[in-house]
Amino acid sequence: MAQTTVKVRIAEYVAFGGPATPVVAPDGFTAGPTDPGEYVVAYCGKHRSKRYKTWSSIPWGAKLKDTRTDVMVEVDGKWKSATKLTGVSRADVMSYNQQLYGSRVVPGEWVFNDFGHMTCYFFKDKNQNGRLDPKAGEKISGEFFHTTPADEAATKLNVPVQLDESHGCIHLKPNDIDELIAKKYMRKGNRIVVHKYTEHSIGYSLAPHAVPPFELHFYPALNKLVVVGTRR
Repeated sequence: MAQTTVKVRIAEYVAFGGPATPVVAPDGFTAGPTDPGEYVVAYCGKHRSKRYKTWSSIPWGAKLKDTRTDVMVEVDGKWKSATKLTGVSRADVMSYNQQLYGSRVVPGEWVFNDFGHMTCYFFKDKNQNGRLDPKAGEKISGEFFHTTPADEAATKLNVPVQLDESHGCIHLKPNDIDELIAKKYMRKGNRIVVHKYTEHSIGYSLAPHAVPPFELHFYPALNKLVVVGTRR
């Protein structure tokens, strides 16, 4: 007799997407809804952005040196001027660190990347083979799972993390993205479903245990990321 399998939800995390209606954010970039659809986890890593060059072209955690006139940053195995790389001055770095951590100093590492210490990428699997295939016209989505400098600082300072809406990406708490990776919920090849903003209910019953494959279901209207597994 064939074994019956049922999909159940085994974990939930707070997660914020973009606004349901596009708006111009304070940084001058347009913030819009996270695109609904089905995706596949590609990989996770430290993000470097060309679009948000000022703070995000330098990876999170890059080592810093304070020369008293400039901030030197170790990138790609070489020490370079942060000002020449990004246009950010020593005063800018100290001011941002004071805003985040309450101390007007140059920290020992770059803690200002807009995408936080870890970013997880996904793509539309057009040929349904479970892997990123550029020959099939597949590419990494412009929306990702990531944290933010403010949420990283709150975590380090041991104060409550209050997630905010994104430009369209999916914001997670720093400890939560680490847990999702550690528990292999955010594993390469796992399915992701971004639900519509009109969906206000979760269609999976809660269960204490489940087995892989795991799926991630993001409900932007509920600000929830739900982990779904299989119960046999």
